[in-house]
Amino acid sequence: MSSVEELQKQFLLFQQENAELKRQILMQKELLDKQHVEMEAVKKQQSQVPQQSSQQSSSSARIQSVAMLKPNKPPKFSGARGNNDVEDWLMEIEEYFGIVNMPNDTMVAFAVTFLEKAARKWWRFEKKRNPPELVKKVLASWDTFKNILINQFKVVDAYELAREKLRTLKQVKSVVEYTERFNTLCLDIPDLSTSERMDRYISGLKPEIYAKVRLEKPKTFEDMVSLAQQFDSHVYNTKKVFERESKAVKYKTSSKNGYRKSFKSTRKYNSGSAPMDLNAVADDSDADENHNYDSAGSVTDSEDGELAAIQARVPNVSPEEVERCRRKGLCIRCKQPGHYARYCRNPVKKLSNGHSQKKQGKGQAQ
Repeated sequence: MSSVEELQKQFLLFQQENAELKRQILMQKELLDKQHVEMEAVKKQQSQVPQQSSQQSSSSARIQSVAMLKPNKPPKFSGARGNNDVEDWLMEIEEYFGIVNMPNDTMVAFAVTFLEKAARKWWRFEKKRNPPELVKKVLASWDTFKNILINQFKVVDAYELAREKLRTLKQVKSVVEYTERFNTLCLDIPDLSTSERMDRYISGLKPEIYAKVRLEKPKTFEDMVSLAQQFDSHVYNTKKVFERESKAVKYKTSSKNGYRKSFKSTRKYNSGSAPMDLNAVADDSDADENHNYDSAGSVTDSEDGELAAIQARVPNVSPEEVERCRRKGLCIRCKQPGHYARYCRNPVKKLSNGHSQKKQGKGQAQ
């Protein structure tokens, strides 16, 4: 029995040691877990520090970049009817406030410095007739000042005027200019539906642009404007090409009709006047600069009227003289080269008899 009891005691002792060992292992595990959690927290804090510093640096950089901006100051507001609209001016000055981060309590004081003429007089009158406490409240509240300004200078019948102008608006120049005027009028018509807006817009286009846009059947106003601009650009470019081709054809035709002769700009008239204007010569259509001759070189019957015009300028001139002067590039009046009879100031020179007899003899021999 003693051996059995001894075994039981040893077993109990083993169980106690095993339990103690398990307890120590659990304590070590809890300690390690705690240390792990603490290390994770430290790592997280360390990772957040550079992010915060980068955010701070980026925000400071944005602030510096905004501070370096120098936007254009808002325009002056005169309050005159038909000049810049009060709501347009308020929008521009509020955009300026947003860029420069204007404090709320200084917005009104800054804005009133841009009032001039009628608007400036109105503000002086309001400051005088109202108590200082009320003026201070207005100066401290941008919304209050804005509402007062709109009530004072907003056109009462702006809605009716805009609708009337929209009904009669037509495209006169480019589609871009027409679209700008159209959108400006639409700002004063808040209840203008999309369908009515599209109908009004396309009705004011030029006929050739209107027809092309109507065929495309755009579904949105933006598509309609884009199509109108494309067609307008195409029509403009086509007209330019046609004009250039027309000028080229006109120049070729005029050259074939006898305008190929030209003289150097340094050549002067026999009378000592200034050099001949080549442009004036090229555009001249008088009979002595633009003749038609048959295959034999004589003036045709169809040019009797032109010959009569030449004879009115140079009396007793014969067709032979006209032919000779034409072939040799001589003036029909003085028989000298370098100019036309239209610009000649020399006395009339007759054709020599010998030359006439020679011409007549040749004619009889033929």
